[in-house]
Amino acid sequence: MEKKNKCVNCKKFFKIERFNQVACTIECSVQFTIKNRLKAEKEKTNEMKEGLLTVTDYFKKAKTEFQIFIRNRDKNKPCISCLKPAKKSNAGHFFDSIRFKNVAFNEHNCNIQCEPCNRNLSGNLLKYRENLILKIGLENFRILEEESEIEKKYTIEELKEIIIKYKNLNK
Repeated sequence: MEKKNKCVNCKKFFKIERFNQVACTIECSVQFTIKNRLKAEKEKTNEMKEGLLTVTDYFKKAKTEFQIFIRNRDKNKPCISCLKPAKKSNAGHFFDSIRFKNVAFNEHNCNIQCEPCNRNLSGNLLKYRENLILKIGLENFRILEEESEIEKKYTIEELKEIIIKYKNLNK
């Protein structure tokens, strides 16, 4: 009984004619080799790019994943500030995520906002504060205020963990 293998490139069955033959034809063998080399080069390039990323780059990636999570979590909820349905929704931070890094990824600190409140009214913070206290309670709001005063410098590893956490939650 002759042995047949599946070609690594085209996936067709073929009769083995040479020792260690994995492709049905020379063309398939060449195509498979080219694909593998391109894949290896792409992986190497991605590794090199990752080595060039800064804490700021990882912070931006983490913030993006976190904001997607907030938009999903608060989907179909009204704007935290004006309580109107958000036609175009933003993930608005009560304590700015750039100045108050310690609470940048605090889920109490970030809620769905309509674009006018978030962008045009700089967060509409008086109404945001009032409705945030109603949402999370005065005690949690005080804790959030205290945490916002702590200075935080993230490491790349911490930010990678945040990215993974929110990517998984966004699935």
